[in-house]
Amino acid sequence: KFGPVTISEPPERVASVDWGGTDNLIALGIQPLTARQYFEGGPDDPFLPWTDPLAEAMGASAPVFLGAQIDIEAVAATAPDLIVAVRSGLTASEFALLSRIAPVLAVPPGIEDFQLDWAGQLRLIGRATGRSAEAEARIAEAEARLDAVAAAHPHWQGRTFAWLTAEPDGTLGSYPETDGTFRLLARLGLDLHPSVKTRSIAGESWFSFSPEVLPEFDADVLFWSVEPGDEFLPAAVPTRAGLRAAAEGREIVLSDHPVVQALYMASVLSVPHAAESLAPLIDAALDGDPATPISLE
Repeated sequence: KFGPVTISEPPERVASVDWGGTDNLIALGIQPLTARQYFEGGPDDPFLPWTDPLAEAMGASAPVFLGAQIDIEAVAATAPDLIVAVRSGLTASEFALLSRIAPVLAVPPGIEDFQLDWAGQLRLIGRATGRSAEAEARIAEAEARLDAVAAAHPHWQGRTFAWLTAEPDGTLGSYPETDGTFRLLARLGLDLHPSVKTRSIAGESWFSFSPEVLPEFDADVLFWSVEPGDEFLPAAVPTRAGLRAAAEGREIVLSDHPVVQALYMASVLSVPHAAESLAPLIDAALDGDPATPISLE
């Protein structure tokens, strides 16, 4: 993205400035020197449930966690041979500063930040670290788990879904059809609701709409993504009462549930975990019986 990068030999010390950067490096058996703190608990709880087994097996220790602003000095202090930035929102000036420390692996030309899918991320990092075989093995494992979820739920085929957000000011919204979570659900057999496709705005990461048009998004499964403490917001939308999804118990309200964390991490380790965790929720929503509990425990 920012020009050619030369990596003369496989690096021994790898830092990451990616959101959730721990997952990709642990998946390849690499100790992360740094990472942007996303859902990780910090130095005392550095790895998430889907990463813990591998991290424990390799004896990984907590990286230096970076915040929203990349701490260039903190990265430099770890003396890396390579800095990974494939899901970072890196700016040209940050790339220039980090490149004084070590080669920086950014997304390829023509791909914007956060557009590279989980498999593409791992393949790129694997190539840069001399671990392409390990990357392909991890990808194959993840694909097999996704295939297993899809095969176990053939009744999902052709059923529609919408993934909506609700804000305290009454604004509703969704993400474009290129969203990684949407691609995952489609991979499992569900169809993105046509209204999401028609209202998506090219180049925008989110679009909003008024409550009056909510009935256009009445899908077979209706996901609501809200902030913690705002779980009541979907029920407060006046036009929700007329939805089939509401009447038949087809809604899944998610806030800081671990499955949301797994989806947003969007890594080779987290995506299969998310698919397996979502499966019982989707089944409960699709049965059309409002008495069926949708347990988030």
